[in-house]
Amino acid sequence: MPKTLIIFVMLVCSLSFGSFFLMPKYHSFVILNDMVFAKEAELSIKQDYFSQIEKISKDLEKYPEVMAKIEMALPLEPNFALFLEFLQQTTSHTGLILKETNFFYGDSPKNKESLEGASVSFKISGKLENFSEFLASIEKSAGLIEVLSIHFNTPEEGDIFTFDVRVKIHFLE
Repeated sequence: MPKTLIIFVMLVCSLSFGSFFLMPKYHSFVILNDMVFAKEAELSIKQDYFSQIEKISKDLEKYPEVMAKIEMALPLEPNFALFLEFLQQTTSHTGLILKETNFFYGDSPKNKESLEGASVSFKISGKLENFSEFLASIEKSAGLIEVLSIHFNTPEEGDIFTFDVRVKIHFLE
């Protein structure tokens, strides 16, 4: 009788030990195992994403001319000197005179709304036909230039107008 009692007591103690001490460890093991599987799935998705981006990058390397045009059209930061040169050349080719230029990086003092990129305001004078050519040249330029506003008054002498133009130069930040 004592052997069976001892075996029974040992069996009950083993089961109690297993349920009170080992079961919580088992549950934490299951939870951690699930977390590992979730992280492995997330890692697999990210690896697929980056391999697709690498493939696209290799595909884009086949078109260096197009990529150069895009980089020229959308620079990393505004190049005011290059834009000023473009502005001077365009005004002179279209028969206009560049009078005044102001550059604003971010907010304009006249308009406190937040702007992406850089804002440029300038005054040019010339005939209305020449100004139309100038706007067409800006539209056809490689850079992403958005005309924000155009103001002009009646000409003071003859058919020479003074145009107050404000544009936005887009770039990657």
